[in-house]
Amino acid sequence: MKTIINPDGLIWGIQVYPLTQEITLAPGTYKRGDALGVVNGKHGLIGEIGFDATTFNAVLCADMTAVEDVPVMAYVNGQFQGSKMRVKEGFDIETLKPEARKLQIFIK
Repeated sequence: MKTIINPDGLIWGIQVYPLTQEITLAPGTYKRGDALGVVNGKHGLIGEIGFDATTFNAVLCADMTAVEDVPVMAYVNGQFQGSKMRVKEGFDIETLKPEARKLQIFIK
């Protein structure tokens, strides 16, 4: 799989090289850097109903609008700038750090 690295500051280092994997994204509008959780094989934005820190699984590679379940590429490990990541408003991205480390996803 091809790894997507854009010079937008989302990726802050390559000591843990960012790897991508195809995932299934639930319907919705998403942005590059979205923190995604997985429930029953479908990914959604952390902070949405059912997607809490314990479901954290990936970081979205590119902006996406999906009207149905759709396969997309997401980072499954790497080093990311927390200020460039997105979770649902009201959710604290800091709570993702312990779960992220288990996946070799490091948030600065």
